[in-house]
Order: sequence, then C-alpha cells, then structure tokens
Amino acid sequence: MLELLRNACYDGGNLRRVREIPLDPNHLPIMAVELQFDTLTIAFSAIADDDTIAVTSGSYSGPSRQTISSLWASCIGKSLQWTWLMTNQQGYTDGARLEFTDPDNQQSVIIELVAGASSLCIYLARPTEA
Repeated sequence: MLELLRNACYDGGNLRRVREIPLDPNHLPIMAVELQFDTLTIAFSAIADDDTIAVTSGSYSGPSRQTISSLWASCIGKSLQWTWLMTNQQGYTDGARLEFTDPDNQQSVIIELVAGASSLCIYLARPTEA
C-alpha cells in the first residue's frame, strides 16, 4: 500500500477524475473510491471482513458514478503531496489521509477515507482557527 501511495505522490501528476463505487448501485454508502491521476489510477476500498482499508493499482470494477461533488471538485487539478495510513487502537489499518496541493495556491485540501460497516466514510479535514 505504501508503495502505491508513494508513487501517486511522486509520479502521479494531477488528479483528473474521481469515481465512487457504492455498495448498492442506487444508494449510498460508498465501498470504494477510484482516483485517476495523469499517469496512474489507484482505488481505495473497504474490506468487509474486518473493516480495514485497501489501496490497489488500476481501475476498480463494478457499477460506479463519476463524482464532481464540491469535496472532490476542490481536489481536481491538484497533485497528491502527502499521504498517511491510519491505524486504530485495535491495530487495524482502517483509514487514509490525502493532502492535495497546487503549486500556484498555498491552500491544500485534506481528505480522509475511513472504513467501517463495509463502506468508506469520506471527510474533509480543516485546520482550526487559533
């Protein structure tokens, strides 16, 4: 997983497209998110057996919907500068944190993907005001 995330940061280029793959084709919640960069595609998915997160290379198969939500729209055209894998207190790797940046704009966008109940919850992380 770390190697894929490292490649996305250093060699992926800018984010071009996002697809969300729902558990049920007609409803939320989301079981996977596919991120297409200039030079590679990675997918984050929830593993139902233990509610951990997986990161795989290439397109995710299955019914999906292309997403242009305000959350992901703010990431399009930006590169992935930092990634983190999150491990909970029970030792399960159940989340990822992605920081997208644009060299022309100092404002970064931080997205967190957390697995639970066989699906992914997607969060927008923001700094607090001092």
